[in-house]
Amino acid sequence: EDGSGGIPCLDSYYTTGGEPMPIHFCGIDIAKNSFHAALIDDQGQLLWSQPFLMSSDGFRDFLRALRPRGSSAHSLRIGMESSGSYYLNLFSFLQAHGFDVRVLNPLLVSNFVKLSLRKTKTDKRDAVVIAEFLRANAQTLPQPHPAIDELRALARERENISSQIVALKNEIKRYLTIVFPEILRILNPFTAASLRLLAAFPSKDAFLQTSPQALLHILTGTGRGRKSRLSPQVLIQMARTSVGLSSENLEAILRSKIRILEGLQKELEQMTERLLYCSRNQVPGPLGILSSIAGLSTTTVSHFLAETQDRSFPTPQKLIAYAGLDPTIYESGQWKGRGHISKRGNKSLRRVIFLMAVAVIRVNPVFQALYSKKRAEGKRYKQAVLVVAHKLLRVIHALLRDQVLFNPTYQSL
Repeated sequence: EDGSGGIPCLDSYYTTGGEPMPIHFCGIDIAKNSFHAALIDDQGQLLWSQPFLMSSDGFRDFLRALRPRGSSAHSLRIGMESSGSYYLNLFSFLQAHGFDVRVLNPLLVSNFVKLSLRKTKTDKRDAVVIAEFLRANAQTLPQPHPAIDELRALARERENISSQIVALKNEIKRYLTIVFPEILRILNPFTAASLRLLAAFPSKDAFLQTSPQALLHILTGTGRGRKSRLSPQVLIQMARTSVGLSSENLEAILRSKIRILEGLQKELEQMTERLLYCSRNQVPGPLGILSSIAGLSTTTVSHFLAETQDRSFPTPQKLIAYAGLDPTIYESGQWKGRGHISKRGNKSLRRVIFLMAVAVIRVNPVFQALYSKKRAEGKRYKQAVLVVAHKLLRVIHALLRDQVLFNPTYQSL
Protein backbone atom coordinates (compact mmCIF):
# COMPACT_ATOMS: atom_id res chain seq x y z
CA GLU A 1 0.00 0.00 0.00
CA ASP A 2 1.03 3.63 -0.47
CA GLY A 3 1.10 4.45 3.25
CA SER A 4 -2.24 6.24 3.25
CA GLY A 5 -4.27 3.06 3.57
CA GLY A 6 -5.44 3.22 -0.03
CA ILE A 7 -4.73 0.97 -2.98
CA PRO A 8 -1.58 2.03 -4.88
CA CYS A 9 -1.65 3.26 -8.45
CA LEU A 10 -1.01 0.96 -11.42
CA ASP A 11 2.63 1.98 -11.80
CA SER A 12 3.45 0.64 -8.32
CA TYR A 13 2.34 -2.95 -8.91
CA TYR A 14 5.53 -5.05 -8.93
CA THR A 15 6.49 -8.60 -8.17
CA THR A 16 9.40 -9.44 -5.91
CA GLY A 17 11.60 -9.67 -9.02
CA GLY A 18 10.88 -6.07 -9.98
CA GLU A 19 8.70 -6.97 -13.00
CA PRO A 20 5.25 -5.38 -13.36
CA MET A 21 2.42 -7.65 -12.30
CA PRO A 22 -0.27 -8.33 -14.94
CA ILE A 23 -3.28 -6.15 -14.36
CA HIS A 24 -6.77 -7.48 -14.91
CA PHE A 25 -9.82 -5.36 -15.58
CA CYS A 26 -13.31 -6.41 -14.57
CA GLY A 27 -16.39 -4.74 -15.99
CA ILE A 28 -19.75 -5.18 -14.27
CA ASP A 29 -23.13 -4.51 -15.85
CA ILE A 30 -25.66 -3.89 -13.05
CA ALA A 31 -29.33 -4.87 -13.04
CA LYS A 32 -31.87 -4.83 -10.22
CA ASN A 33 -31.61 -8.51 -9.23
CA SER A 34 -28.38 -9.59 -10.91
CA PHE A 35 -25.15 -8.40 -12.46
CA HIS A 36 -22.96 -9.63 -15.31
CA ALA A 37 -19.17 -9.50 -14.92
CA ALA A 38 -16.43 -9.83 -17.53
CA LEU A 39 -12.69 -10.10 -16.83
CA ILE A 40 -9.99 -9.15 -19.36
CA ASP A 41 -6.22 -9.06 -19.05
CA ASP A 42 -3.88 -6.12 -19.77
CA GLN A 43 -3.84 -7.10 -23.46
CA GLY A 44 -7.61 -6.96 -23.76
CA GLN A 45 -8.06 -10.75 -23.90
CA LEU A 46 -11.36 -11.94 -22.43
CA LEU A 47 -10.67 -14.38 -19.57
CA TRP A 48 -14.25 -15.09 -18.51
CA SER A 49 -17.73 -13.62 -18.53
CA GLN A 50 -20.69 -14.78 -16.46
CA PRO A 51 -23.81 -13.60 -14.56
CA PHE A 52 -24.26 -13.49 -10.79
CA LEU A 53 -27.19 -12.89 -8.47
CA MET A 54 -27.43 -9.61 -6.57
CA SER A 55 -27.30 -11.43 -3.23
CA SER A 56 -24.81 -12.55 -0.61
CA ASP A 57 -24.44 -15.90 -2.40
CA GLY A 58 -23.93 -14.11 -5.69
CA PHE A 59 -21.29 -11.84 -4.17
CA ARG A 60 -19.38 -14.84 -2.78
CA ASP A 61 -19.62 -16.64 -6.15
CA PHE A 62 -18.17 -13.55 -7.78
CA LEU A 63 -15.17 -13.54 -5.43
CA ARG A 64 -14.57 -17.25 -6.11
CA ALA A 65 -14.70 -16.59 -9.86
CA LEU A 66 -11.95 -13.98 -9.51
CA ARG A 67 -9.47 -16.05 -7.49
CA PRO A 68 -8.68 -18.90 -9.91
CA ARG A 69 -7.23 -16.36 -12.34
CA GLY A 70 -4.98 -14.87 -9.71
CA SER A 71 -6.90 -11.59 -9.66
CA SER A 72 -6.02 -10.36 -6.22
CA ALA A 73 -7.17 -6.98 -4.93
CA HIS A 74 -3.79 -5.50 -5.89
CA SER A 75 -3.79 -6.72 -9.47
CA LEU A 76 -7.37 -5.95 -10.40
CA ARG A 77 -9.39 -2.89 -11.23
CA ILE A 78 -13.18 -3.18 -11.20
CA GLY A 79 -15.63 -0.79 -12.83
CA MET A 80 -19.40 -0.40 -12.87
CA GLU A 81 -21.81 2.25 -14.08
CA SER A 82 -23.81 4.35 -11.62
CA SER A 83 -27.12 2.57 -12.32
CA GLY A 84 -29.53 4.30 -9.95
CA SER A 85 -28.98 2.81 -6.49
CA TYR A 86 -28.59 -0.80 -7.63
CA TYR A 87 -24.79 -0.69 -7.69
CA LEU A 88 -24.28 0.55 -4.12
CA ASN A 89 -24.44 -2.79 -2.27
CA LEU A 90 -21.99 -4.51 -4.60
CA PHE A 91 -19.76 -1.43 -4.64
CA SER A 92 -19.57 -1.38 -0.83
CA PHE A 93 -19.00 -5.15 -0.65
CA LEU A 94 -16.05 -5.02 -3.04
CA GLN A 95 -14.52 -1.99 -1.33
CA ALA A 96 -14.77 -3.78 2.02
CA HIS A 97 -12.72 -6.63 0.49
CA GLY A 98 -9.98 -4.21 -0.57
CA PHE A 99 -10.70 -3.98 -4.29
CA ASP A 100 -10.08 -0.88 -6.39
CA VAL A 101 -13.62 -0.14 -7.62
CA ARG A 102 -14.54 2.77 -9.88
CA VAL A 103 -18.05 4.05 -10.51
CA LEU A 104 -18.20 5.22 -14.12
CA ASN A 105 -20.19 7.93 -15.83
CA PRO A 106 -22.64 6.11 -18.18
CA LEU A 107 -22.27 8.92 -20.75
CA LEU A 108 -18.50 8.36 -21.02
CA VAL A 109 -18.97 4.61 -21.42
CA SER A 110 -21.68 5.22 -24.04
CA ASN A 111 -19.36 7.48 -26.03
CA PHE A 112 -16.65 4.82 -25.78
CA VAL A 113 -19.08 2.28 -27.24
CA LYS A 114 -19.85 4.58 -30.16
CA LEU A 115 -16.17 4.72 -31.05
CA SER A 116 -16.14 0.93 -31.45
CA LEU A 117 -19.02 1.12 -33.97
CA ARG A 118 -20.68 -1.88 -32.34
CA LYS A 119 -24.46 -2.12 -32.34
CA THR A 120 -24.78 -5.29 -30.26
CA LYS A 121 -26.13 -4.62 -26.76
CA THR A 122 -26.36 -7.45 -24.25
CA ASP A 123 -25.48 -7.70 -20.57
CA LYS A 124 -22.40 -9.73 -21.49
CA ARG A 125 -21.29 -7.25 -24.12
CA ASP A 126 -21.90 -4.28 -21.80
CA ALA A 127 -19.72 -5.87 -19.11
CA VAL A 128 -16.91 -6.41 -21.63
CA VAL A 129 -17.20 -2.81 -22.84
CA ILE A 130 -16.89 -1.51 -19.28
CA ALA A 131 -13.78 -3.66 -18.78
CA GLU A 132 -12.33 -2.34 -22.05
CA PHE A 133 -13.13 1.21 -20.98
CA LEU A 134 -11.25 0.62 -17.71
CA ARG A 135 -8.26 -0.73 -19.58
CA ALA A 136 -8.21 2.21 -22.03
CA ASN A 137 -8.54 4.83 -19.27
CA ALA A 138 -6.60 3.13 -16.49
CA GLN A 139 -4.35 6.10 -15.72
CA THR A 140 -6.95 8.88 -15.86
CA LEU A 141 -9.93 7.61 -13.86
CA PRO A 142 -10.48 9.43 -10.53
CA GLN A 143 -9.87 7.60 -7.29
CA PRO A 144 -12.97 6.53 -5.31
CA HIS A 145 -13.87 8.59 -2.24
CA PRO A 146 -16.36 6.65 -0.06
CA ALA A 147 -16.73 9.48 2.48
CA ILE A 148 -17.59 11.98 -0.26
CA ASP A 149 -19.97 9.44 -1.81
CA GLU A 150 -21.85 9.28 1.48
CA LEU A 151 -21.84 13.08 1.76
CA ARG A 152 -23.30 13.24 -1.75
CA ALA A 153 -25.96 10.72 -0.79
CA LEU A 154 -26.95 12.91 2.17
CA ALA A 155 -27.07 16.03 0.01
CA ARG A 156 -29.20 14.36 -2.64
CA GLU A 157 -31.56 12.90 -0.07
CA ARG A 158 -32.00 16.36 1.39
CA GLU A 159 -32.69 17.66 -2.10
CA ASN A 160 -35.22 14.86 -2.61
CA ILE A 161 -37.03 15.74 0.63
CA SER A 162 -37.06 19.41 -0.39
CA SER A 163 -38.63 18.49 -3.72
CA GLN A 164 -41.30 16.45 -1.95
CA ILE A 165 -42.07 19.40 0.31
CA VAL A 166 -42.47 21.74 -2.67
CA ALA A 167 -44.81 19.29 -4.42
CA LEU A 168 -46.82 18.75 -1.24
CA LYS A 169 -47.22 22.49 -0.65
CA ASN A 170 -48.61 22.85 -4.16
CA GLU A 171 -51.12 20.09 -3.44
CA ILE A 172 -52.18 21.72 -0.17
CA LYS A 173 -52.75 25.01 -1.98
CA ARG A 174 -54.80 23.20 -4.60
CA TYR A 175 -57.10 21.67 -1.99
CA LEU A 176 -57.43 24.99 -0.16
CA THR A 177 -58.63 26.64 -3.36
CA ILE A 178 -61.45 24.08 -3.35
CA VAL A 179 -62.54 24.09 0.31
CA PHE A 180 -61.66 27.67 1.38
CA PRO A 181 -60.05 29.72 -1.45
CA GLU A 182 -60.46 33.12 0.23
CA ILE A 183 -58.09 32.28 3.09
CA LEU A 184 -55.12 32.19 0.70
CA ARG A 185 -55.55 35.95 0.10
CA ILE A 186 -54.74 36.86 3.72
CA LEU A 187 -52.73 33.90 5.00
CA ASN A 188 -49.42 32.25 4.23
CA PRO A 189 -50.58 28.65 4.72
CA PHE A 190 -47.12 27.27 5.49
CA THR A 191 -46.05 29.05 8.67
CA ALA A 192 -46.18 26.97 11.83
CA ALA A 193 -49.21 28.91 13.11
CA SER A 194 -51.03 28.60 9.78
CA LEU A 195 -50.47 24.86 9.53
CA ARG A 196 -51.70 24.45 13.07
CA LEU A 197 -54.79 26.48 12.20
CA LEU A 198 -55.55 24.60 8.97
CA ALA A 199 -55.00 21.20 10.57
CA ALA A 200 -57.68 22.08 13.14
CA PHE A 201 -60.01 23.85 10.68
CA PRO A 202 -59.36 22.58 7.13
CA SER A 203 -62.39 24.19 5.42
CA LYS A 204 -64.88 27.05 5.59
CA ASP A 205 -67.37 24.72 7.30
CA ALA A 206 -64.86 23.94 10.06
CA PHE A 207 -64.43 27.68 10.75
CA LEU A 208 -68.20 28.17 10.89
CA GLN A 209 -68.63 25.33 13.36
CA THR A 210 -66.21 26.66 15.97
CA SER A 211 -66.14 29.61 18.35
CA PRO A 212 -63.96 32.74 18.29
CA GLN A 213 -62.34 31.60 21.54
CA ALA A 214 -61.29 28.25 20.04
CA LEU A 215 -59.87 30.03 16.99
CA LEU A 216 -57.96 32.47 19.18
CA HIS A 217 -56.44 29.58 21.13
CA ILE A 218 -55.16 27.96 17.92
CA LEU A 219 -53.87 31.26 16.52
CA THR A 220 -51.84 32.02 19.63
CA GLY A 221 -50.71 28.44 20.17
CA THR A 222 -49.44 27.71 23.65
CA GLY A 223 -48.68 31.37 24.30
CA ARG A 224 -44.96 31.09 23.46
CA GLY A 225 -45.21 32.78 20.07
CA ARG A 226 -46.48 36.12 18.87
CA LYS A 227 -50.19 36.58 18.44
CA SER A 228 -51.47 36.33 14.91
CA ARG A 229 -52.52 39.55 13.22
CA LEU A 230 -55.62 37.72 12.01
CA SER A 231 -58.67 37.98 14.24
CA PRO A 232 -61.11 35.11 14.72
CA GLN A 233 -63.96 37.40 13.68
CA VAL A 234 -62.34 38.15 10.31
CA LEU A 235 -61.82 34.44 9.61
CA ILE A 236 -65.38 33.51 10.57
CA GLN A 237 -66.85 36.32 8.46
CA MET A 238 -64.74 35.23 5.51
CA ALA A 239 -65.97 31.65 5.97
CA ARG A 240 -69.59 32.86 5.87
CA THR A 241 -69.14 34.41 2.43
CA SER A 242 -66.77 31.76 1.06
CA VAL A 243 -67.51 29.92 -2.19
CA GLY A 244 -65.56 26.91 -0.92
CA LEU A 245 -66.90 23.39 -1.38
CA SER A 246 -68.32 21.48 1.57
CA SER A 247 -66.69 18.04 1.72
CA GLU A 248 -65.63 15.98 4.70
CA ASN A 249 -63.53 13.80 2.41
CA LEU A 250 -61.52 16.74 1.08
CA GLU A 251 -61.07 17.98 4.65
CA ALA A 252 -59.62 14.58 5.59
CA ILE A 253 -57.24 14.69 2.63
CA LEU A 254 -56.09 18.19 3.53
CA ARG A 255 -55.46 17.20 7.16
CA SER A 256 -53.48 14.18 5.97
CA LYS A 257 -51.30 16.27 3.68
CA ILE A 258 -50.61 18.77 6.44
CA ARG A 259 -49.47 15.95 8.75
CA ILE A 260 -47.23 14.57 6.02
CA LEU A 261 -45.80 18.05 5.37
CA GLU A 262 -44.99 18.56 9.05
CA GLY A 263 -43.26 15.18 9.09
CA LEU A 264 -41.22 15.99 5.99
CA GLN A 265 -40.18 19.34 7.43
CA LYS A 266 -38.83 17.58 10.52
CA GLU A 267 -37.00 15.09 8.29
CA LEU A 268 -35.53 18.00 6.32
CA GLU A 269 -34.24 19.60 9.51
CA GLN A 270 -32.61 16.35 10.63
CA MET A 271 -31.08 15.69 7.20
CA THR A 272 -29.74 19.24 7.06
CA GLU A 273 -28.13 18.86 10.48
CA ARG A 274 -26.53 15.57 9.39
CA LEU A 275 -25.27 17.07 6.13
CA LEU A 276 -23.69 20.03 7.92
CA TYR A 277 -22.13 17.77 10.56
CA CYS A 278 -20.53 15.54 7.92
CA SER A 279 -19.41 18.52 5.83
CA ARG A 280 -17.63 20.08 8.79
CA ASN A 281 -15.81 16.79 9.33
CA GLN A 282 -15.10 15.78 5.73
CA VAL A 283 -14.45 19.12 3.96
CA PRO A 284 -13.90 21.74 6.68
CA GLY A 285 -11.42 23.84 4.68
CA PRO A 286 -13.45 24.24 1.45
CA LEU A 287 -16.62 24.70 3.52
CA GLY A 288 -15.11 27.66 5.34
CA ILE A 289 -13.71 29.18 2.17
CA LEU A 290 -16.92 29.07 0.16
CA SER A 291 -19.09 30.11 3.09
CA SER A 292 -17.14 33.39 3.10
CA ILE A 293 -18.97 34.38 -0.10
CA ALA A 294 -21.83 36.61 1.04
CA GLY A 295 -25.14 35.00 0.10
CA LEU A 296 -24.04 31.37 0.24
CA SER A 297 -25.36 29.34 3.16
CA THR A 298 -23.37 26.47 4.65
CA THR A 299 -26.15 24.10 3.58
CA THR A 300 -25.91 25.09 -0.09
CA VAL A 301 -22.13 25.07 0.03
CA SER A 302 -22.19 21.60 1.60
CA HIS A 303 -24.29 20.31 -1.29
CA PHE A 304 -21.95 21.92 -3.83
CA LEU A 305 -18.90 20.33 -2.19
CA ALA A 306 -20.63 16.94 -1.98
CA GLU A 307 -20.99 16.99 -5.76
CA THR A 308 -17.47 18.19 -6.57
CA GLN A 309 -14.90 17.23 -3.92
CA ASP A 310 -14.10 13.80 -5.34
CA ARG A 311 -13.00 15.29 -8.66
CA SER A 312 -10.20 17.50 -9.91
CA PHE A 313 -10.95 20.54 -12.08
CA PRO A 314 -7.74 21.98 -13.55
CA THR A 315 -9.62 24.94 -15.01
CA PRO A 316 -12.93 26.71 -14.26
CA GLN A 317 -14.15 25.60 -17.69
CA LYS A 318 -13.86 21.96 -16.58
CA LEU A 319 -16.05 22.70 -13.57
CA ILE A 320 -18.57 24.56 -15.72
CA ALA A 321 -18.71 21.67 -18.19
CA TYR A 322 -19.09 19.11 -15.39
CA ALA A 323 -22.19 20.97 -14.25
CA GLY A 324 -23.56 21.03 -17.80
CA LEU A 325 -23.54 24.83 -17.89
CA ASP A 326 -21.24 25.09 -20.89
CA PRO A 327 -22.82 26.39 -24.12
CA THR A 328 -23.33 24.08 -27.07
CA ILE A 329 -21.47 25.05 -30.23
CA TYR A 330 -22.90 24.61 -33.72
CA GLU A 331 -20.73 24.80 -36.83
CA SER A 332 -21.64 24.23 -40.45
CA GLY A 333 -19.38 25.45 -43.21
CA GLN A 334 -18.65 29.10 -42.57
CA TRP A 335 -21.44 29.49 -40.01
CA LYS A 336 -20.73 29.16 -36.31
CA GLY A 337 -23.15 29.74 -33.44
CA ARG A 338 -23.68 29.15 -29.75
CA GLY A 339 -26.81 27.41 -28.52
CA HIS A 340 -28.32 26.64 -25.13
CA ILE A 341 -26.33 25.16 -22.25
CA SER A 342 -25.40 21.53 -22.83
CA LYS A 343 -27.18 20.10 -19.73
CA ARG A 344 -24.96 17.02 -20.13
CA GLY A 345 -23.30 17.27 -16.75
CA ASN A 346 -24.30 16.71 -13.15
CA LYS A 347 -28.00 17.61 -12.88
CA SER A 348 -27.98 17.93 -9.10
CA LEU A 349 -24.90 20.15 -9.18
CA ARG A 350 -26.45 22.32 -11.91
CA ARG A 351 -29.53 22.93 -9.78
CA VAL A 352 -27.44 23.85 -6.73
CA ILE A 353 -25.31 26.28 -8.75
CA PHE A 354 -28.42 28.01 -10.05
CA LEU A 355 -29.68 28.43 -6.46
CA MET A 356 -26.26 29.75 -5.44
CA ALA A 357 -26.28 32.28 -8.29
CA VAL A 358 -29.74 33.54 -7.33
CA ALA A 359 -28.62 33.82 -3.69
CA VAL A 360 -25.51 35.91 -4.39
CA ILE A 361 -27.47 38.20 -6.71
CA ARG A 362 -29.71 39.11 -3.77
CA VAL A 363 -27.02 40.18 -1.28
CA ASN A 364 -23.52 40.20 -2.81
CA PRO A 365 -22.53 43.56 -4.40
CA VAL A 366 -20.01 41.93 -6.76
CA PHE A 367 -22.61 39.68 -8.35
CA GLN A 368 -25.45 42.18 -8.04
CA ALA A 369 -23.49 44.58 -10.22
CA LEU A 370 -22.80 41.92 -12.84
CA TYR A 371 -26.45 40.85 -12.92
CA SER A 372 -27.70 44.44 -13.24
CA LYS A 373 -25.22 45.11 -16.04
CA LYS A 374 -26.36 42.09 -18.04
CA ARG A 375 -30.03 42.94 -17.54
CA ALA A 376 -29.33 46.50 -18.73
CA GLU A 377 -27.70 45.02 -21.83
CA GLY A 378 -30.99 43.32 -22.64
CA LYS A 379 -30.35 39.80 -21.43
CA ARG A 380 -33.33 37.87 -20.11
CA TYR A 381 -33.52 36.82 -16.45
CA LYS A 382 -32.19 33.28 -16.92
CA GLN A 383 -29.45 34.47 -19.26
CA ALA A 384 -28.25 37.02 -16.71
CA VAL A 385 -28.37 34.44 -13.90
CA LEU A 386 -26.33 32.05 -16.09
CA VAL A 387 -23.66 34.72 -16.56
CA VAL A 388 -23.54 35.17 -12.78
CA ALA A 389 -23.33 31.39 -12.31
CA HIS A 390 -20.30 31.24 -14.63
CA LYS A 391 -18.65 34.11 -12.76
CA LEU A 392 -19.42 32.46 -9.42
CA LEU A 393 -17.83 29.18 -10.53
CA ARG A 394 -14.70 31.00 -11.69
CA VAL A 395 -14.51 32.73 -8.30
CA ILE A 396 -15.04 29.44 -6.46
CA HIS A 397 -12.31 27.78 -8.52
CA ALA A 398 -9.88 30.61 -7.75
CA LEU A 399 -10.65 30.60 -4.02
CA LEU A 400 -10.23 26.85 -3.67
CA ARG A 401 -7.10 26.86 -5.81
CA ASP A 402 -5.43 29.62 -3.79
CA GLN A 403 -6.98 28.59 -0.44
CA VAL A 404 -8.16 32.10 0.42
CA LEU A 405 -11.41 33.60 1.69
CA PHE A 406 -13.65 35.69 -0.54
CA ASN A 407 -12.57 39.31 -1.00
CA PRO A 408 -14.42 41.59 -3.46
CA THR A 409 -11.10 43.17 -4.45
CA TYR A 410 -9.22 39.87 -4.85
CA GLN A 411 -7.15 40.06 -8.05
CA SER A 412 -8.31 36.69 -9.42
CA LEU A 413 -11.95 37.83 -9.46
